[in-house]
Amino acid sequence: MGLSPDNNLNLLLSVLNSARQELIINIYQFESPEIAAAVIDRINAGVNVELLVEAEPFGQMSAQGKETLTIISRAMRAKGNPRNHLFVMKKPASENARRRFRWNHAKYIIADQHLSLISSENFSRNGHPISGQVGNRGWDITMNDAKVAADLRAIFDADCDRKFGDVVELSGKEPALEIPLRSPNPSRARKVAAIPIGRGEAKAAELILSPRSLDGIVQLIRSARRNLEIEEMSLPAKWRSPHIAENPIVTELIRAAQRGVEVRVLLNDDKVWSQPDPSPIRIGRTETPLSTAPKKGNEATVELLRTVATSERLPLSAKIIDVQAAEITYIHNKGILVDGQLAFVGSINGTQNSVVNNREVAILLESPDAAEYFGAAFDFDWGRSNMEKREINSLFLVVGKIPATVDQFLE
Repeated sequence: MGLSPDNNLNLLLSVLNSARQELIINIYQFESPEIAAAVIDRINAGVNVELLVEAEPFGQMSAQGKETLTIISRAMRAKGNPRNHLFVMKKPASENARRRFRWNHAKYIIADQHLSLISSENFSRNGHPISGQVGNRGWDITMNDAKVAADLRAIFDADCDRKFGDVVELSGKEPALEIPLRSPNPSRARKVAAIPIGRGEAKAAELILSPRSLDGIVQLIRSARRNLEIEEMSLPAKWRSPHIAENPIVTELIRAAQRGVEVRVLLNDDKVWSQPDPSPIRIGRTETPLSTAPKKGNEATVELLRTVATSERLPLSAKIIDVQAAEITYIHNKGILVDGQLAFVGSINGTQNSVVNNREVAILLESPDAAEYFGAAFDFDWGRSNMEKREINSLFLVVGKIPATVDQFLE
């Protein structure tokens, strides 16, 4: 079990480095030079490597992402192993064909048909930061289970099927930037003590997939009897097209509190995405909660939950993360904990896109060990976030004109 920013890069690298025969990877964004180096090492060692990456992430693939895929595809070509493949998912060339998923947003690894890793985090400097540096809050889980690995492999093979026209293979001959893979500018050092990698057992494991993940999430929330914690990058109060409606996940959280479950909801600060001016953000700048503008995104959800909790006297609490106090860039997590017994880890946000339109992968573990481990991280984040004033994220040096609710479209 691993956490970003505490230790999840080391956990992920241990999975990659363990592969001796086969390595299967599906990832939304791949920009990390450390992870790329480990993958190339396995290619050069003769391990069969298959990789699926989203070619059209929100905004477009970064230059770092293009460099990373170019170097990996050229390493595959140089090795000459016919079992190495680098696939990308994109809009089909044919006007009569459509993508199967809005985005391929899953994040998982399978090593040697038995060891799997499922994560909330991309392969980026924020998602899997170098130990001791600031990064996102996210959760990773590894499982030494042949059935989970086989089920993930079946999903991977189906998603890489090229008959639909939305998956192409890179050959290593594509034109690209002719520069070495570079490390992004480093984050600042994190002052709080890192939580170590955790280990434990699970009684049962169930994959939850998007699209069609809503039933599994609703059933999980409805199973809660004593307490429920949810930490999300994005949990809008309403869903969008084809019609505006209440977010069914938010509705189920309220219903859980109405039947006596103690519910705690911790959401990302949308203001890390948008500021009123394009000037650099400085450490210590504080957001003043005096605006009369209607709240949007996660703020609107927190306001709704607090209002319902107060009016109905429910055991329901909601906060926006204080990124400065928690020493993270932002919450990128999509985690749920139930009754100290169940842990939900993966890529599924609380948005309509994520639940209904994307390819997402999460795993539900019946594991007191996992619930305790991730619960300790949740309690840390919860304790570092107050109810009113919070610091703006200071790690983005220049902020563009991105809408405050960008996360609803991003994932």
